[in-house]
Amino acid sequence: MLISASVMADITVTYSGNVEQTGPTNFSDNSRLFEITHGVPAGSAWIPGAALFLKQNLSSEQSAKSAMLEGLKSIYNYTASDKESDKPFAEWLLALRSWIQTQPVTGRQLVTTLDPFQLEIDKTANKKITSDARLNYPNRPDFISIIGLNGTSDGTSPYRKVPYLPGKDIQNYFNEDDIASWANKNEVYIVSPAGQIEKVGIAAWNFKHVRLVPGSWVYIPIDNDALSAAPHFNEGFVQWLTTRSLP
Repeated sequence: MLISASVMADITVTYSGNVEQTGPTNFSDNSRLFEITHGVPAGSAWIPGAALFLKQNLSSEQSAKSAMLEGLKSIYNYTASDKESDKPFAEWLLALRSWIQTQPVTGRQLVTTLDPFQLEIDKTANKKITSDARLNYPNRPDFISIIGLNGTSDGTSPYRKVPYLPGKDIQNYFNEDDIASWANKNEVYIVSPAGQIEKVGIAAWNFKHVRLVPGSWVYIPIDNDALSAAPHFNEGFVQWLTTRSLP
């Protein structure tokens, strides 16, 4: 008996978070985002933090993660492994590497929006889905996560969660004295919960007023002087942060 191509091509979308119903649902291959999101988020779901994960992305993300870990190893070996003055940096690098190793590969696919109403209107954002997927709608977070501050090199966590300050500028979350000695004091990367990246100045000469979104990552990058062994680490790490998502 022949099985129709349409049956063989079905994909499974698994829902999690603040949704009307969790668990898997089958859709035909080439279904669009509007179809898989329509009627899914619960009324209190926080749409700006929604995330889509595709099975087809897992392999490439794993390769990128492995390359990033190798980069961290190189930075540690060449700049921070045998100098007493660099001990805090070495400890932070080890903590960062350990944390990254424990983080799962997600397969996150960045999209313009996962708001069903916007997808119904914006045809260019309403992309086809051709891979098994997971769709998560979180609750609104009440924190910001900052990487590159003093006091986060104790071997347990390479970043610090701080309370979200509604309406406040980035300068309200830390000052120059809070920044670790190995970090760049002139600029930071901001990664929104939607996976959007913005590089902004934080020094007096290049400061840009930016109001953070709840749940954002702020990465104060490793200074270029410490990156000779892995010059593209900062950019790769920021791209990896876009694969993280809210619970």
